[in-house]
Amino acid sequence: MRSFKLHKLFLFAVLVSDAAVIAGSFFLAWWLRFGSGLLAFEPPAPPLNAYLKVPLFSVLASLLVFNYLGLYQRRWAVVGSGDPSRIFRGVVTATALVFAVGFLYRSFSYSRLVLGLMAGLNVVFLVFVRRTLNLFQLYLRKRGVGVLRVVVL
Repeated sequence: MRSFKLHKLFLFAVLVSDAAVIAGSFFLAWWLRFGSGLLAFEPPAPPLNAYLKVPLFSVLASLLVFNYLGLYQRRWAVVGSGDPSRIFRGVVTATALVFAVGFLYRSFSYSRLVLGLMAGLNVVFLVFVRRTLNLFQLYLRKRGVGVLRVVVL
């Protein structure tokens, strides 16, 4: 497989995994807050369907912020490096955008704790998933996948 095609494939894998982690972190945070019984709240719990706009906007905002921070750039032989400090900055910036839009959108009051939990889970899971993808990319390169062999005379 050519190096350029492999680069595009891994870029797509990083984008899809980032979107899945961000959306999954939101649903896990909602469940931790309202469904698990671990955190106290005054019943009844707000309906999940009222929150369904949040993960969509959060995924969009996060992917745009991550792209702006260069998290989808190719570094050496690895696509989508898992630099924890840049992931943290990206998650904080995207969460601030979600908070700001949630503040302006006043038809429903969103739980700030859910958004805070989502941000924390995003950092942990994004670092883990990106590191796993990076190790897989390096493993494939060691096996010769995506490597162009040349002879210099």
